[in-house]
Amino acid sequence: MAGNVRVAIVSSDRLFREGLVKLLSERETSVSDISLIGQADCWSEIAASHDTASIDVVVLDYKLFKNDDMPALSTLSSGASPIKAVWIGVPDRESDIVPCIESGAVGYIPTDASIDDFVHIVSAVARGESWCSNRFAAFLYSRIRDFADEKRADAREEAQLTARELEVIELLAEGLSNKEIAGRLTIETQTVKNHVHHLLEKLSVHKRMDAVAYARQRHWLRR
Repeated sequence: MAGNVRVAIVSSDRLFREGLVKLLSERETSVSDISLIGQADCWSEIAASHDTASIDVVVLDYKLFKNDDMPALSTLSSGASPIKAVWIGVPDRESDIVPCIESGAVGYIPTDASIDDFVHIVSAVARGESWCSNRFAAFLYSRIRDFADEKRADAREEAQLTARELEVIELLAEGLSNKEIAGRLTIETQTVKNHVHHLLEKLSVHKRMDAVAYARQRHWLRR
């Protein structure tokens, strides 16, 4: 089977390995860019029988996730010709996917994937891309947003700004004048001036825009 992505498959399930090999071999050469160069029930067998520098992607059965034979995936990614690792048969839920990514894998193939999905994911990984499902990508974005909110909260607490001062600095960032801020918050203009003065004092800056820049640098602002 000709191809330019050289793949090794590791699974303790012989029927699974041979079935996958058969499915790949039955694909039309013009459609598939996968070249299977080895399959075994453990990584050490692959490493002993093949020059690992000749492997682009190793596909690992998720059932081997905690197998002592598996080296740290970071060691597969080192050297002049790094091997990219992909777990296969992974349930599409956070509790399974997060450990896979933390292990050093650059992608995973869900339990409901087709042979076309397999080829697509492995080819993408070989090109240097990472892969996850759309649902998990949404989860990651949510995690990143939560992390950013936590950083903002920690930084704000450090500066000991009041809730009203935080509102004022958000409006300063919009370029509003003291009068416009007063109208937005339904308070007196002089009260806004007092808040701005206290902000500059607490942040040890001299200008309103310096306070905004300080807040942006520490990710306090929502936008």
